[in-house]
Formats: sequence, structure tokens, C-alpha cells
Amino acid sequence: HKSDAASLFLRIISELGLFGIFIFFTFIIYNYVWDFSFRNKPNYYVTVSNAVLIFIILRLIRYGVYYSDGYFLFIFIYYNAKKSLTDDKKEIQYIK
Repeated sequence: HKSDAASLFLRIISELGLFGIFIFFTFIIYNYVWDFSFRNKPNYYVTVSNAVLIFIILRLIRYGVYYSDGYFLFIFIYYNAKKSLTDDKKEIQYIK
């Protein structure tokens, strides 16, 4: 649309201010999967987290709409990758 912002980053700043962009980046950093402890087998959580992070960064740069192309679905997948990894770690510690 012509009336939409040129990038999602600019839209977040204009609608939510610096506080909104701070909350958004806090969510991104907190939910990023940093864990590489599964060295003997592939860690799909890291792969999914990296792929969705690239998608989020591209959306911040280019698209100015919150709801198109399943953006909230990708945000949920990003959050769920971290949550699933945490749950799996708790389960492994419980078994030991």
C-alpha cells in the first residue's frame, strides 16, 4: 500500500516509539537460540532461530506491514524454538 511505512523498523518507531523498539529488540535477543551444546547431533533449534531471525531482519528493513505474509507466525516460531530448547534441556536434566 502507498500509505504504509517503507520499513517495519520505521513503523515501529513511529507508532510505538523508542520504548517499543527497545521491547522488540529485547524480545529478539532474549529468544535467540545461542545453545550449541548438542555437538554430536544437529540442533534444529539453532537453524530455525537463525532462519527466522534473517526473515525478521529483512522484514524490519523492507516491509512496513505487521500482518502480511504470516509475520506473526514467524514471530511465534522464533519464540517457540527457544521455548522448545529450554523444555528439552529440562527433560534431559530430569532423566539424568
